[in-house]
Amino acid sequence: MDNHHFLNQQILKGMFDLAVLTLVDNKPMYGYELTNELRRSEIFSIADGSIYPILKRLTTKKWVYSYQESYDGRIRKYYAATPLGSEISKNGVQELEDIFSFFKSIRGDVHER
Repeated sequence: MDNHHFLNQQILKGMFDLAVLTLVDNKPMYGYELTNELRRSEIFSIADGSIYPILKRLTTKKWVYSYQESYDGRIRKYYAATPLGSEISKNGVQELEDIFSFFKSIRGDVHER
C-alpha cells in the first residue's frame, strides 16, 4: 500500500468535492483557476480538465451554479456556491475538523504507549 495515499477513492472523491465547494464558496472561480488552487496541495493535485466532472456533479446536486462573464475579450464560465452549497461546505469543513481533532487526540495516546 502506498503510504501517501491511504484513503480510498470514494473518500478522496468526497474530499475533492468538499475542496472545490469550499473554494467556490469563498469566491466565484473558473475551471482553470480552481485547478491551480487545488494543485497547491499534493493530495488535491488534479489533471487539466478533471475539474469539470466535479463541477458537473456539484451543479447537479444544486450545491454550485455557473454563470458566464467576459474577461479581456474572452468569455469565462464561473462557478459559485448556492446557499445550500455554502451550508454544506461549512458543515463539511466542521465535520473534518472534528474528525482530525479526534485523530490528533488518539495519535498522542498511540505514541505514549
